[in-house]
Amino acid sequence: MVKVLQLQFKTASDKNYTLSVDAPKDSLTEQEISNAMVAIIDSEVFLVRGEPIATIKGAQIVDRQVTEYLVQA
Repeated sequence: MVKVLQLQFKTASDKNYTLSVDAPKDSLTEQEISNAMVAIIDSEVFLVRGEPIATIKGAQIVDRQVTEYLVQA
């Protein structure tokens, strides 16, 4: 299984932005996710087409199974 935490935000002009985090820890709580998202917004580190992230839209953990058959080096 491959797990990805998707953090979904909106800009001030209502544009969507998703930040994906590979392999989130299994014990992650909703409060920890919320706190991290607030810290990301407050830091103004990420810009979407020149705009900072403004609000939280949501978050989700996506589980998917990947089966590789032909792997070339």
